[in-house]
Amino acid sequence: MGQMRMRIKPIVIFNLKSEQGFTLLELITVLAIASVLFSLMTGVLVQAGSFYHFFIEDSPVAGETMIIINKISREISRATEIEVEDNILTMKLYVSSGEEDPEQHWIRYRTYESSRGTELGFQREVSQVGEEIEFTRIDSVLGNIADFSVGLIPRELIKISICRASASGKTISKQQTVYAKKGESR
Repeated sequence: MGQMRMRIKPIVIFNLKSEQGFTLLELITVLAIASVLFSLMTGVLVQAGSFYHFFIEDSPVAGETMIIINKISREISRATEIEVEDNILTMKLYVSSGEEDPEQHWIRYRTYESSRGTELGFQREVSQVGEEIEFTRIDSVLGNIADFSVGLIPRELIKISICRASASGKTISKQQTVYAKKGESR
C-alpha cells in the first residue's frame, strides 16, 4: 500500500514581499480614528478631575454653608423680633440657660474682616440699656465669605444668601427664604 503524504501549507498573515505600504487615505483614516478616541479619553479625564474638585474640595464648603443657613433659618423662625440693616441680621429670641426659664436675648449675624479674610460672625447680647444693645465680641461662624446678604421681602419673608470661595477657587452660593412668622420684622 502506498504511503500518503500530507503537505501542510503555512498560513501567512502578512506577506511583506507583496505589500508595498499604506496608502495616504489609510493613514488619514487611522489618524482620524485615533484623534477621536484621544479626544474622548481626554474628556473623560477632565470630567473625572472636575468630579474630584467637587467631591473633595467644593462639597464640604457647600455642606458647611447649608448647615449655617439652616441654623440661621431656624433662629429666624423662633425670633420674636427681627432687624435687618446693611446686611446685618439682628434678632431677639428665647434662649434657655440651663434649668432656668428661657429668657429673651438679642443675637446678631454679620460679616467682618479678619487676618484670614472676610468671615461671617455671630454675636450675643451682653446688656441692653434702653434701645442700645451691647454685644459680645464676634465669634467666627464661616470663613472665606465672598458675600453675605439678608433682605426683607414683602409678606414677612427673609432671604438669606451666602457666597463662599472654595479651595479650588470656585464660588459656592447658597440661599434660602424663611417666613418670619412670629413677632415683628423691621
